[in-house]
Amino acid sequence: MGGSAPSRGQNHPQSREGGLPEAVIHRLSPVFGKLSTGGKLPWRVVADLRKPGAMSEPRPITWPERLDFQAAVVTRHQAFRHGVSRKTVAAKAGSGAWQRLQRGTYATFSGVPPREARLWAAVLRAGPGAVLSHETAAEVHGLVDKPSGRIHITVPAHRRPDRFGEIPGVVIHRSRNVVSQPLPPWQLPRAGAQPS
Repeated sequence: MGGSAPSRGQNHPQSREGGLPEAVIHRLSPVFGKLSTGGKLPWRVVADLRKPGAMSEPRPITWPERLDFQAAVVTRHQAFRHGVSRKTVAAKAGSGAWQRLQRGTYATFSGVPPREARLWAAVLRAGPGAVLSHETAAEVHGLVDKPSGRIHITVPAHRRPDRFGEIPGVVIHRSRNVVSQPLPPWQLPRAGAQPS
């Protein structure tokens, strides 16, 4: 990924003062806690809050946004939903333009995938409700200096992402109480940091 790509979320609208409108802050505080958006408008706010009842559904994520948000890693099904044909996915993977990182998960670039791309591939491969956990969650929270050798992911107890075989480089944990932090789509889903 080149350095010329726009930073994540830089095109989100802001109030005239450069921050979030008070109505947005008040409405989102229970969801996001203390807001520190770094100038980004949280992804769920897409309505003009000056109009009563104006909250609407979030707009769909575009293909370029998905690639930017997920470190250029996508699932085969995400590609299909964005209009990329099966033939194109197979051709790109076959030519080396895309590389398979996990079953059904591709890096849309060649070369050595960075750690963030490998984390996205593992979470996407594990499926809905999966979150980075244990040592890997500590890594993305900045609580450890060195990444763990294996990626730790927790999934809801009823899910079996490894039913077709072991997921290379990933340790799957199951829990009835999987909770991800409320995060925008450009951040890796992760378990919250718990005080010890």
